Amino acid sequence: MDLMHGPIPDRSGEQLRKNPSNKRLNDFWSLAKDGMKQTSAFIESGGPENAVRVFDFAMTIADMNNLVHLTAQSKDSQGRAYSAGFTNAGVYERLQAFERENERETPFLKADHGKYKVEDIFYAASNARSGTLYRFSCMTVNDEIKFTFHPAYPIVNEETNKQ
Repeated sequence: MDLMHGPIPDRSGEQLRKNPSNKRLNDFWSLAKDGMKQTSAFIESGGPENAVRVFDFAMTIADMNNLVHLTAQSKDSQGRAYSAGFTNAGVYERLQAFERENERETPFLKADHGKYKVEDIFYAASNARSGTLYRFSCMTVNDEIKFTFHPAYPIVNEETNKQ
């Protein structure tokens, strides 16, 4: 599924981080809400089922397996033909912890553990083998969203990544 958002000015994330004005924060959350609205509409319309049918049809008439294989073998893209990927793990405190023996219910993760507190979590979704060229992940901890940008280095040099 593709979500189309925007227009988003270049480097607007950097501007938001350096100067989180009300307008910039409102623009960010407006964009996030639009993404939720698009995703909900896609699911409610039966989009996932139809997308699987279309993909299955394409697999029967095209040599998609070979195309994916050739893309992964490309020396130019090194398997990263798709330009960007985004992963949102959600709210840390709403994720379930590992189940322990003799527990009736699996508890939710907690950010506060007495004298110890989880303040930040920056995680990276896998970019192995045939991932995207630019990967972006986020998770909300203590009511604050944490972003991680982890591009496929050395395919794109450090100077380009900084820009």
